[in-house]
Amino acid sequence: TPKTVGLNNNTIRFDLSSEDLLCLNEGEYLNDNIIDFYLQ
Repeated sequence: TPKTVGLNNNTIRFDLSSEDLLCLNEGEYLNDNIIDFYLQ
């Protein structure tokens, strides 16, 4: 299911899967979706 995040009064939609979120665990490599989310 996509997660929706609001930035600067604009709504930007990101599609982050549970696998994307698992890469935030310690010792895991970040994937492109997480890096794109952070840069927005």
